Amino acid sequence: MVKILLTYEPAIRLTAFAGVFVVMALWELLGPRRCQTVGRLKRWPGNLGIVAVDTVLVRLVFPVAAVCTAMFAEMHGWGLFHMGARPGYMRRCNTDTGPHGRRLMR
Repeated sequence: MVKILLTYEPAIRLTAFAGVFVVMALWELLGPRRCQTVGRLKRWPGNLGIVAVDTVLVRLVFPVAAVCTAMFAEMHGWGLFHMGARPGYMRRCNTDTGPHGRRLMR
C-alpha cells in the first residue's frame, strides 16, 4: 500500500488540488460574498502562479534545509550521538565527511 502511494504521490496530490480548486471555484462563482472589483481572469493566473512557485520552493528548500541543519548540528557536536558512550552497534551510525564532501561511515 505504501509503495503504491509513494509511486502515485504526485498524481494523488494533483488530483486533490484540482478537486479542492474546482469546489472552491464553483463556490466563488455560485455564492460570492461581495462584488468583485478585479475579475477572475486577472486574479486566478497570479494566484495559481503563486501556488506553482510555492510548490517548487517547498520541494527544493525543505530537504536542503534539513540536510544543512543536520550538518551544522554535527559540526558543532550537538545531538544525541555526541552525548557520550554508546553501544558498539550504534557507533556505526555516526558519519564523517570525507574528501570531496562525500559522506563516509565510521
